[in-house]
Amino acid sequence: MQAAEALKLIIGGAEPLLGRLALLDVWGGRLREIPVAKNPACPACGENPTITALVTEADSCTIPKLLAPMRSRMREPQRTTPPAI
Repeated sequence: MQAAEALKLIIGGAEPLLGRLALLDVWGGRLREIPVAKNPACPACGENPTITALVTEADSCTIPKLLAPMRSRMREPQRTTPPAI
């Protein structure tokens, strides 16, 4: 489905799923569409984007530095010991 949506955007002629999310229930044989609003705070496409370029392979070594502030805010998982048998 993602490849078909990409082709629709590149080639044109068909209505792409812009502003909608397709949910495919294979087991039930149903396809639903739900509206999705654009997030104005999105760092890539919001009102004030901070992501303005793709990350290249040469830049990939800087990604751990960018993630460090986010990791410092994450909670450590609580470790539990299994009960004795």
